[in-house]
Amino acid sequence: MEFAQAVEGMAEACRALDAPVVSGNVSLYNASFGKDIFPTPSVGAVGVFAEELRLEPAPNFVGTGFVSPGDEVWLLGQTHADDIGGSEVQSLWLGKIDGPPPQLDLALEKAVQDVVRSGIESGWIRSAHDCSEGGLGVAVAECLIKGAHGLGLHMDLPAGDVGRVLFSESASRVVVSVAPADASHLQQAGVPAHRLGTLTQTGELEFATLSVAVGQLRAAHDGALTSLEG
Repeated sequence: MEFAQAVEGMAEACRALDAPVVSGNVSLYNASFGKDIFPTPSVGAVGVFAEELRLEPAPNFVGTGFVSPGDEVWLLGQTHADDIGGSEVQSLWLGKIDGPPPQLDLALEKAVQDVVRSGIESGWIRSAHDCSEGGLGVAVAECLIKGAHGLGLHMDLPAGDVGRVLFSESASRVVVSVAPADASHLQQAGVPAHRLGTLTQTGELEFATLSVAVGQLRAAHDGALTSLEG
C-alpha cells in the first residue's frame, strides 16, 4: 500500500509539473541488515536547453555554488520546523523513523520552480540549490563548499528552533543568490522569500551563536564515506 501510494503521488506531481516519466525499473525485494528498505521510489530526469536544440548561443545556466562576495542569499519557499518525519536527522535525534513526511503543495512547488527558472533565464539568479536532502543547513553548506574560494555567510535563520529549522525537510524550497540590485525580483516574485544574508570573505558559515569554517565543512563533506569505514 505504501509503495502504491508513493507511485500515485509521483504521478500526480508529474501531471502538475508537466514532467512525463517514460519508463522505469524497480525491485520490490531489496533489504538491508535483514530489514526491507523504505518504500521510497525516485525518478532520475535529464533536461535539455531549448536554445541548444535551435543551435543558438548557449543559454544562461547556473551552478549550486555561491559566486561572489556581496551577493545576497535568499531562501524561496516556506520552512516548517516540524517537517522531520521520515528523515535521517529524526533517526539521529530520536532513534526512530516515523510520522508523516513533509507535505507537498504542488501549486507552491510549481510557483517556486517557475521563479527560479525565470530568474536563471533572465540572468539575475546567480546560483540555485534545492533543499531536498538534509534541509537548509546542508543546502547552504554545499553552496559554500562548491562556491568561490574564501566565501562565507552570516545566516539569518527563519524563526523557530535552530536545529529543526536547519534540518527541516519542508518541500518546495530553493536557496538562491542574487546581486543586491536584483533582490527586488525575489520580493515581488509572489512566493515566500526569506533573506538569509550577504556573502562575505570570512570563509565561515555563521548562524545563531555558532561558527564553522567552510574548510571544515568541505572536509566533512568530502570524507563522508571514509568516516563510515571504521
